[in-house]
Amino acid sequence: MRQRLVTTFAIMVAWLLVATTAAARQLEIHQINVGWGMSVLVKGPDGTTVLLEAGNTGRGTADVVPYLQSIGITPAAGLDYTIVGHQHCDHNGGMDEVVNAGDNVRVTNYDNGSSYSSSCVTGWNTAAGTTTAGVPRAPLVGDQVPLGNGATLTFIAVNGSIVGGGSVSVSNENDRSIAVLVKHGGFDYLWASDLGGGSIDTACTGRSTTQVDVESAVITAISPGGAFPLISTGGIDVLEASHHGSESSTNMNWMNMSRPAVALIGTGAGQSPGWDFPRIDILEHVLLSQATSCITAPAAFVLQTEEGSPTGSLTSFMGYSVGDIKVTTDGATGFTVSANGAVAQGPNEVAAAGLPRTFALDDGGALPDTIPPTTSITSPASGATVSGTISVTASAGDNVVVTKVEFYLDGVLQATDTTAGYAWSWNTTATPNGSHSSDVEGIRRRWQHATQPLCR
Repeated sequence: MRQRLVTTFAIMVAWLLVATTAAARQLEIHQINVGWGMSVLVKGPDGTTVLLEAGNTGRGTADVVPYLQSIGITPAAGLDYTIVGHQHCDHNGGMDEVVNAGDNVRVTNYDNGSSYSSSCVTGWNTAAGTTTAGVPRAPLVGDQVPLGNGATLTFIAVNGSIVGGGSVSVSNENDRSIAVLVKHGGFDYLWASDLGGGSIDTACTGRSTTQVDVESAVITAISPGGAFPLISTGGIDVLEASHHGSESSTNMNWMNMSRPAVALIGTGAGQSPGWDFPRIDILEHVLLSQATSCITAPAAFVLQTEEGSPTGSLTSFMGYSVGDIKVTTDGATGFTVSANGAVAQGPNEVAAAGLPRTFALDDGGALPDTIPPTTSITSPASGATVSGTISVTASAGDNVVVTKVEFYLDGVLQATDTTAGYAWSWNTTATPNGSHSSDVEGIRRRWQHATQPLCR
């Protein structure tokens, strides 16, 4: 006669924030090499996509669409959001080409809301009107785009309005730029199109511009003690140097208060003679912290899509020219920077830069995970009669990440599985007949879930 054994199981899931290899949990930032211009794709942990600009006319077709397809974003997949920081052609000229290639935009097309007019503006507005998202509209400062798993994109400046209630009087189209902060756990990425930083540090850095200082108001507002604090005292992790490394942007406050570990510059061939971007006074004096009398932040690791052209006496060659750049992070254990070396102007310096490279987060880690995972045994069914060696399977989910599932019997760890489709092969003949129960003590901040009794 077969005896029945009543057994209670527990699954204990570690929910400390630790690394995960699951691609769906990663935030990705792709700096697309469009030469002279700007294009960045943000892909959230849940797959949400945001295209920030698409370079100059022709670059959408030549560079942006092929790159998107290379990472699996086909015209059939489309995009969720687009953002045009300001209305100059080197930023929105390729946008209509992306849509005309078949990419629909499903949720919202954003722009800065200025009245600037050009054929590029008209072309993009017309194309955007054919998408599900419709014609572009201006966001409000403080608006957020959810990227999944707690990651967000926050609008921190729009047409002179600053998050937290401040404002700066602006008239230059560059200074009307949108600025956004992308966050995932302890990771921060700051992007501001062609936003200006005024001439507050000319004597120290050599920067000089007719643009007004919007940067200082923005970085003050989002820093600790500011009107809308979003970043830690450690600053941010990755800074997109505004205006292609121009002397108009990246002032001492922007650098000192953001304290980026990595700075990216979208630049290349196609600029007018005498522009000489990226400039020595930005790349070397500010980003590499050589202007020691006013730059107190540590030097950043500087990457640029390619070399500027034409060059001149003011051009810097101190950044690594690496082509399309990719930043990935789980928001908890660090971030990794890689590049493909697709450089059209200047040398391919991926090897010289030592890429891929992994960096620690600026604030030493992610925010606490306070939401426990959900778990359940999926097989055998509750009340099932089992014998011999069986497979006990489980499912587990979490708002951040599940790193492993542990199977316990009578308080004793039996097996650990780190791969979804969690399973334990249980030899029931090694379990004595009689009544058994699970260990209900959580250890090392583990969350537990017990099924109904199983029977053998």
